[in-house]
Order: sequence, then structure tokens, then C-alpha cells
Amino acid sequence: MPDDVPVNRADTITHDLARARASQGAFLAAYAQLARVDLAAKAAEIGRHTHYDWLKNDPAYPALFAEAQQLATQTLVDEAVRRAYEGTDEPVFHQGQQCGKVRKYSDRLMERLLEWRVPEFKSRQTIEHTGKDGTPLVPLEAWDALTKALAGDGSTSV
Repeated sequence: MPDDVPVNRADTITHDLARARASQGAFLAAYAQLARVDLAAKAAEIGRHTHYDWLKNDPAYPALFAEAQQLATQTLVDEAVRRAYEGTDEPVFHQGQQCGKVRKYSDRLMERLLEWRVPEFKSRQTIEHTGKDGTPLVPLEAWDALTKALAGDGSTSV
């Protein structure tokens, strides 16, 4: 643009805002899929600090980011379910050469997903009743009294 042509400040602001909204849209779409600020910023071709600037200075952006966070959370849950239920292939090596692969499942992810989706699953924890030498950690009489007291039986005092 030649130096002698006056610049319309309103047009410049409108153009900058439109460009920022387009960058925000690209970042938020990438974040919803990747669930990582660094990778989403790279995909949207912005600096990661730009996202934090938007959070601080653009009143509309935090709500948009909150929506993207919900989508990103679902992306993470979907991946956890996939790894727990479908598993992942891991290479098998023999004498330094890959000779195959084996499907590995994540029991820990499955446990966590069950605890999240089925709250009563969490209360089904294994309790160790014996010590190293096989003797009870808690005498059976004391254990019975404790469980009765906790159940509200009231027939015994702890």
C-alpha cells in the first residue's frame, strides 16, 4: 500500500479480528482432536503463548476454549477405552530383529474406566487379611466385631 493512501483504522481492526478468530478456530479444532496445547498451536501455526494471550485478553475466548476442552476430554476417554478394550500392538524382538508383535491391553485403564463409570466397582477393593508369615493382620474376632459395628449391627462395641 502506498504511503500517501490513508489507512482506515476500522478496516484494519476488523481484518485483525477476523484473522484472530480464524486462528482461534484452527487452534480450537486442533486442540479438540489432540488434547495438547503445544501440538494444537503447531497445527494452527501460532505460538503457544498466543493461546494464553487469548485466554487473558479476549473475553469470548475462554468459553470457546472450555467447549474445546470438553471435546478434548472425550478424545482422551475414547483413546483410554480403545487401549483398554482393543489394546495396542507392541513389537516383539528376537536377537535385535523385530519378529512379530503382540497385542497388549491396559488392565489399569480398564479399572479406572470402570471406577469412573460404575462407582460401586471402586468399593470392591481387595483387603489383605494375612501378614508375611500367614498370620492374620487383624485377629478374626476383632475383624468380626469391626464389620458388625460398621454394618450398624450395634450388638458389639469397637
